[in-house]
Amino acid sequence: MRHLLGLVLLLTASAAWADVTGKWIGIAMLGPSKIAQTMDSDALLKLQMSKAFLKSLRYEVELKGDGTFTAIVNGADIEKRKSFGTWKLKSGILTLTTTNENGAKVSRRMTAKLDDSGKRWLVVIASKPGLPATKLVFARVPAPVPAKKPEPAKPTRV
Repeated sequence: MRHLLGLVLLLTASAAWADVTGKWIGIAMLGPSKIAQTMDSDALLKLQMSKAFLKSLRYEVELKGDGTFTAIVNGADIEKRKSFGTWKLKSGILTLTTTNENGAKVSRRMTAKLDDSGKRWLVVIASKPGLPATKLVFARVPAPVPAKKPEPAKPTRV
């Protein structure tokens, strides 16, 4: 009985990961770091500028049902970047393999962890030792709700 309950829980949790297709919006942020306490004023200024730059970035990713994706990155002081590639999901880990960026062939892999609800995924990009890691947090874009057709006006009696 305990094994059956465990299987049911596993299948229920997997169901949240079953369909990640659709549009996702991501933001970038720097993770916490103790190194800021030891930085001089120039280094602190650079850190604040990095945080502001990351805050300006907006990631849009569309995961398609055929296992491909498109991604667009916009932000202050950068040209819009568009990339394409493939994706796969296994045990709550989403792997994106970029094959083309702005028309140039590339080969870059990124992994993300899907949360238990299946509504968010997180990418942690390691940085230089002592510096905070960059985190990309993605949330699903809700599907648009179809507009209701207005009901025809009822004739009024005079």
